[in-house]
Amino acid sequence: IEESGKFIRVRPEIVVEGALNEIQRSPKYESGLALRFARIVKIREDKVPEEADTIDRVRELYEGQVKHLETAYRK
Repeated sequence: IEESGKFIRVRPEIVVEGALNEIQRSPKYESGLALRFARIVKIREDKVPEEADTIDRVRELYEGQVKHLETAYRK
């Protein structure tokens, strides 16, 4: 694990569990998304890299978050 300012890099063979407050669109990052208040919760020694979420999964989570908020604001 390597920390550099706001960024944390992990070797591709290490799987970590993360937590965050929300996902936002951001032109600052190549993915187009920013994870707000992201933090590593623990190292998942029971998982292999192939089981880790991908950027596509993060996009799915973002879309679900948007739909949830839209529904909540309509009430």
